[in-house]
Amino acid sequence: DQSNYNQNNQNNNNNNNNNNYYGNNTNSMNMGMGMNNNNNGLPVIQNKILQVINVPEYENSDAGCNVEIIFQKLSGEDVNAIRDAIDQLSDAGYIYSTVDDEHYKYSGDQN
Repeated sequence: DQSNYNQNNQNNNNNNNNNNYYGNNTNSMNMGMGMNNNNNGLPVIQNKILQVINVPEYENSDAGCNVEIIFQKLSGEDVNAIRDAIDQLSDAGYIYSTVDDEHYKYSGDQN
């Protein structure tokens, strides 16, 4: 009976450890994927890009904002993640390319 009790406790501990591991993994993945939003339904990285682009300096220029500026301003983010987010924003109509695929402008409030 004692050996069965110890075995059951060991199994419960393993299950708890697995739940903690997967639970933490899921939480960190959600943060990394930018699931938190700015009340507009967009991921954090997309909101950060809009904040960089949607300023008078780029709105008042014909070319808009160069993606290199976005990379510099969001230096803590992965470049490929930024490019993907730019593509998603463009596809959704939040931003549009101007002189080439490296320059973007904000297309206006989507609300």
